[in-house]
Amino acid sequence: MKITVLGLIVLPLGVYLFAKGTRPLFWATVWAIPFFDTIILFLPFAPVRPFQYLAGLLMVRYVINMLVQGQEPVVRRSSAVLVALGFILSLVASLFMPLLLSTPIYIVPEGHVDLWKAYQNPKLLRFGLSNLTQLAYPVFGVSLFLTIEWSIWSKRDLKRVVRILVKAFFILGGFMVLYQLAYLIGIEAPVDFLFFLFQGEADASFSGYNALAGLIRAHTPAGEPGYTGLYYGIVLSLVMGLSYGGYVKGWRFNRQLTGLILVSIVLNASTTGFFSVVVILGSFIVVSLLRRNGRVMARSNVRTMVQLLLVLTVTSATVLAVAQTFGISLVEILVTQHLEKITEGAGSGAFRLKTIFYTMEEVFPKSPILGVGYGSHRALSLIVFLIANVGVVGVGMFFLLNGVVFVHVVRVMNKTVDPELASIAFALSVTHMSLLIILMVKGSVGFVSGWLWLFLGLSEACYRLYRSRERSVAIQ
Repeated sequence: MKITVLGLIVLPLGVYLFAKGTRPLFWATVWAIPFFDTIILFLPFAPVRPFQYLAGLLMVRYVINMLVQGQEPVVRRSSAVLVALGFILSLVASLFMPLLLSTPIYIVPEGHVDLWKAYQNPKLLRFGLSNLTQLAYPVFGVSLFLTIEWSIWSKRDLKRVVRILVKAFFILGGFMVLYQLAYLIGIEAPVDFLFFLFQGEADASFSGYNALAGLIRAHTPAGEPGYTGLYYGIVLSLVMGLSYGGYVKGWRFNRQLTGLILVSIVLNASTTGFFSVVVILGSFIVVSLLRRNGRVMARSNVRTMVQLLLVLTVTSATVLAVAQTFGISLVEILVTQHLEKITEGAGSGAFRLKTIFYTMEEVFPKSPILGVGYGSHRALSLIVFLIANVGVVGVGMFFLLNGVVFVHVVRVMNKTVDPELASIAFALSVTHMSLLIILMVKGSVGFVSGWLWLFLGLSEACYRLYRSRERSVAIQ
């Protein structure tokens, strides 16, 4: 066991907040969730991240409050809760498959650093301790979803969470600037020191791969460049949804923030970031077409989408023109450095396809109903990871959970008479849809990070607040 420098701060802080109560612990957890790639403690079987530690303390504190103080239970009967429990049961049921299957199945177990070699030398499927340790991640994720949903008490809380996520973007942006300056000057020491603080290892990880002219891709406390780009995309979808939702007296951010986030995604130069922009734009259009609540909207869906497209076009043209002034062809970089990941076998894209083909040809067909057991086989796509490990049953329950929550928040968007709540519901719908689609190709990190579970909790909390207001009006 090893405690990092950050752990020396966060571990006692968590104990102090635990004594203070659930509210301070909740807000500390929200602040910790964006910084996925920070570590406070290395256990023999897994690292512990700040948001996991703080959220775990929050869950324990809620249990103590229920047992000692007689507080209302966190888990209440609802369709989303029932489906979430059904999803966990499907994962548990899949664990029996390595013991029941008689057909030899060759898989790539978790824990391999060099996946390329691992896929060249797959192992015979066996049940192991890693199955149980891997199961802890989705169980924790579902618990986090329920805890966050319970911890949101008002519309003000929803707005505060969004503000925290935006502030985290600026912190990550500052780290990215420092990273770039350290690289350009040729001094790694400042970034090495920060990595030592956040992760217990001094490793700036400077690499010119897929660099944007003289600027390299930054590794930040949110994760490697792909995860950093993904977080930028999360904030972009929230800000776009709130700024361009077209609601009367809706909650809006400064619209210049959209351009700043887009520029940050370009400078980050990760394929995931560019892919996120495309997905977010598509999700914005789809969710806009689902709106039927004219009472709180200032503009039609068509006018809203035209305005957004105009802003994105102007911003993109400006970025392209400025880059061209400095002799940088962004279009050429997108084609030669990002599309070639798939078309020419460079980078992670081609290998991601290899893992998909192997999994769908050699693993999934041999146990399609419940898979080969959660945590048995590793794949670089969340949907492929799920379908291989938990089969069509587990995948169905996962999408049913996301579908139920999405339907709930869309209902808020279409039924509420509160413009602010409607605009928040619209932004959450766009973000949830975008994040789910991106994670489908990004990998099983969706279960490890708190990002997806956070937005499931926020969306369900939004629905609960709407239902509470609806019931109070009916009583009056």
